[in-house]
Amino acid sequence: MLSRAPTAIVGEEHTNADHHAIELWLLQNMVKKRPQGSVLLEMLTPDQQPAVDRVKQALHDGAAMREPRIQEALRWNAGWPWTLYGALLMTALKADYPLLAANITRERIGEIYQNPVFPGG
Repeated sequence: MLSRAPTAIVGEEHTNADHHAIELWLLQNMVKKRPQGSVLLEMLTPDQQPAVDRVKQALHDGAAMREPRIQEALRWNAGWPWTLYGALLMTALKADYPLLAANITRERIGEIYQNPVFPGG
């Protein structure tokens, strides 16, 4: 059973609304089955983490923030359509567990392409 797993990695076809609905359902319901450690999202990069932490704290403290303001505060990448990712992100922002960036910046990707490091062998 998924709720017994210590780690759950969930992915989606980025344009499939049904996949996003399943992800949201999991996020809303796994917490009912077991404590959550943290949620990591591919849509967030490390440079956004301070803003994520600020928005999360503000929402926890009772601040009323509309979604367009949250998108602006997070410098949300429009390449991840809010219509597909917004509900998932808002749920994670309002939850008691940490929300962490799981992607890397475009600059870091460029550095890796310029200077790739391959495993020995």
